Amino acid sequence: MVRVTRTSAKETAPSALFCLRFEARPLRVRAALQDIRTALRRTALCPECQGDLQLLLAEVLNNVVEHAYAGRAPGEVCVRAAESAAEVHIVVRDRGGPLPNEAIPQVAPADLFAPVENLPEGGFGWLLIQTLASRVEYYRSDGENRLELWVPAVPA
Repeated sequence: MVRVTRTSAKETAPSALFCLRFEARPLRVRAALQDIRTALRRTALCPECQGDLQLLLAEVLNNVVEHAYAGRAPGEVCVRAAESAAEVHIVVRDRGGPLPNEAIPQVAPADLFAPVENLPEGGFGWLLIQTLASRVEYYRSDGENRLELWVPAVPA
């Protein structure tokens, strides 16, 4: 079950869109993404921006489950988002394993005109994330991963 939590007045800005906590399991990610979709529908963001945010968060949250908690007991994932006039700021936190080298991977687009047998099987996730977000930052502190993303906000 995905738990939508209310934050204290000190933590909540007038622009808070959502704050979710859930166990790092595939079906919990699916439920969280449904809750995010519902929350985004209540905003003035354009449908394209809402779709970009959903796609971005689907990639990030599934990566947390698949990679950060690989070989570990599922832990908690926290995701919150706030909107300003120009952007949506997203923070994703978990206590899974760190990113390799504790850094965001530097990725380059694959040559999509290469022969099919030369195309990579995966590795498009970080490219997608870095394409949709105007800024991406990663921190690891006291056993916690913190990924912050800024996505341009375009009102409807």
